[in-house]
Amino acid sequence: MSLPASSFWIVHVFGCLVAGALAWGLGVGLQRWLRISHASRNYWLGLWLLAAAPAVIAVALDLWAPAVVPLPAYLPLPLAIDDGVDAGIAARTSALSLPQPALLLAALYLAGVGVALLAQLRGALAVRRVLRASTPVGRTRWPGQACAEEVRRLMNAGIGVRLTAQTVSPFAVSWPQPVIVLPATALERFSDRQLHMVIRHEAAHLLNHDPQRAACMRLAGAVLWFDPFVRLLAARVQMAAELRCDAWALQVDTAAGRDLASAYVDTLRMDHTGGHATMAFAGRRIDDHLLRLRHMLGGDPDRALPLRLRVLFTAMAIAVGGLLASMQAALADPRVPVASSSVGTALHVAVAEPEPLFSSPVPSARVSSHFQDTGGGRKRAHNGMDLAARRGTDVLAPADGIVVAATTQYPGGPRYGTVVVLDHGHGWQTLYAHLDSFDVTPGQQVKAGERIAGIGTTGETTGPHVHVELLRHGQRIDPEPRLR
Repeated sequence: MSLPASSFWIVHVFGCLVAGALAWGLGVGLQRWLRISHASRNYWLGLWLLAAAPAVIAVALDLWAPAVVPLPAYLPLPLAIDDGVDAGIAARTSALSLPQPALLLAALYLAGVGVALLAQLRGALAVRRVLRASTPVGRTRWPGQACAEEVRRLMNAGIGVRLTAQTVSPFAVSWPQPVIVLPATALERFSDRQLHMVIRHEAAHLLNHDPQRAACMRLAGAVLWFDPFVRLLAARVQMAAELRCDAWALQVDTAAGRDLASAYVDTLRMDHTGGHATMAFAGRRIDDHLLRLRHMLGGDPDRALPLRLRVLFTAMAIAVGGLLASMQAALADPRVPVASSSVGTALHVAVAEPEPLFSSPVPSARVSSHFQDTGGGRKRAHNGMDLAARRGTDVLAPADGIVVAATTQYPGGPRYGTVVVLDHGHGWQTLYAHLDSFDVTPGQQVKAGERIAGIGTTGETTGPHVHVELLRHGQRIDPEPRLR
């Protein structure tokens, strides 16, 4: 298992912010220019999708694309351990290295998601506590006939109405069953006409499936917690839903706008349970309150989008969203995992990963030097095994792999001579040094048994052989049990 590289996190966060800013800026600008109604929920929901969907699609493409490639993500080049470098010092340096930026970015993102989900859970539990403490309403407690008839119709439709002693604004929930919860003070403070409008408003939320929609948007908002534009557009979607429910409540009594506005102002004085998105009066910005009051008192002065504009905007949103998603997926490269570190190694070890089925890279060769050998005038323990054979003898890929290096100037290892490095997936790599030549190029996929190079004498060597190293998550291990 490997974590995406730093570029993956940076590109996708930046891409999310660009898509969100574009959706917000264009959406607000077009809404003002064309005088699109604030109650056009589908318009604002489309903009919210334009802000959120490209990022989700791009991440899915990046994470899915490596899965269809025969080999998983490849690791960075192994550090060259040349003569004169103390292996113990190198090992201690690796063990003390700090977590890489990719790991820190992943931890920061997951921490943000965790905090956002905990906040959502806290709000849901608060609403649940209010719901569990609520009680059914007796038929004789309603202030008038209009409320009693509305509640009776709702109960026949399977929607319950309950009272709570807590000073909360009215709200509706759809799970585990559809219920409208009213504060007990509403029966004392509201007239029959006012309470009738409030109940119809909450019933409209349930009929429009707003609680389910709001829950899905909150989960998406937790995943995209770092994007303020997604939150702004989600608030606009919720405001559109509130305005639509206000209009639906007033359909049966168009002259009750002043009564609904008065009830709305009165509920603003009540305490909230935490701003749950299903509440009818969850708005917090003064502009939102004024907008709702204007719609209640004067109706909706703006227009809904004509069909031809809806089709045009939908096509444009799909095209722009697809372009943004493809650009993000192309720029972000998730296939460079976290390099070896004390934290990274622990992460790898904690996950059971398959081991490639290796074969010998030079079946006809003899082992002239073993792993950890210290003889022959060596300054330190040998970090691989040497396979001796005639110059030009084929060196074969011991397993399927991706060529990550094929060079005559290996970084940090001039004594290695000509080098080929293969990545076999799941943290396994093999390195071949002192080659005479190579037949592969970086990025090329090779199959087990395919010739990759020929044995040579390049670099610092006493005779033709290939120096073979086997690494697992950046740590050198004895290659002989697996490659002979």
